[in-house]
Amino acid sequence: MHTYLAKVRFLNTLSLIQSGNVTVIDENNEETIFGSEKDSQLKSKLIINDSYFWIRIASSREMVGHLI
Repeated sequence: MHTYLAKVRFLNTLSLIQSGNVTVIDENNEETIFGSEKDSQLKSKLIINDSYFWIRIASSREMVGHLI
């Protein structure tokens, strides 16, 4: 459950991006684009290769605190 909440909070935080966009490709190879400027030249890509990423975020007090 903690990993699910960490994932939801992390992705919700990305939805606040105002300039450019971030493409997230998760461990299930699902692609989601965050940001208000879908065609912006300011782009980033985050590739998550394994589900342990969410476990590490969930166990990191500093990161989870920033995501709340």
